[in-house]
Amino acid sequence: MLKDALKKHGFDYVIWNIKYANKRAIGNYPAYLKKALDANYGKALIEEARVQEIISAKRHVEEKEKVAKNNEEKVREGKNIEIVDEYLKTISDAERMILEREAFDKLPSFLRRDFEKIRQEKSVSFIGLLRFIVLKKLSQVKNG
Repeated sequence: MLKDALKKHGFDYVIWNIKYANKRAIGNYPAYLKKALDANYGKALIEEARVQEIISAKRHVEEKEKVAKNNEEKVREGKNIEIVDEYLKTISDAERMILEREAFDKLPSFLRRDFEKIRQEKSVSFIGLLRFIVLKKLSQVKNG
């Protein structure tokens, strides 16, 4: 039966139908394999494999785009942090205190409790909020 199918249809045809029979045969395997070879049930597996390849390729492209977008965002955030930090170095202590007070006022109350100057300088939340406020002000100056 396999030799006849090989002569008549070729190697790929037989392999795909064997794979189909291996996957789907429940009872009498030889009879199921014969039906698969006669009706080319393996064609369905070929189509499934092609669809899976397309889906996989699409996911791969989407993942690459997502990684590229995340990298761009990280670069942009890094540049913004550099701009803000440079700006904070150039302003007077009075101006910095005003900005720090604004950032402190916007902190959630649970972060404000027992907040000391030493803690302000080490608080990631505070520094992030301060940078956000400065970046917003710089953006307003640039656009306005």
